[in-house]
Amino acid sequence: DDDRYEVALEELEDEDRDDPAVRELLEMTHLNYGLYNMNTFDEREMRTRMNEALRQFAEVLKINPRNEVARNHINQILQIYSTIPNRQPDEDVAEQLREVGINPGS
Repeated sequence: DDDRYEVALEELEDEDRDDPAVRELLEMTHLNYGLYNMNTFDEREMRTRMNEALRQFAEVLKINPRNEVARNHINQILQIYSTIPNRQPDEDVAEQLREVGINPGS
């Protein structure tokens, strides 16, 4: 609630990640944080927000590789990047995407 995703993630940080309820909360928090970043920005901070959205969606896929919502939003953002010359996700974000099986350059 109240778009306090970083606070929620901090609170979940010390919880047992093997607990299915904790994993579900982490997955949903990262997913909602990614959606928040995609939908709340102005043009001056678009690149920062899209990189953060990609980071969050990659975290979702680390928790649940079958999460199609995260995967679809990653593809949508990468499609937008592909239309802008000389633009791509930050290298650390690209590495996170590769870790979950997505090639940001394709």
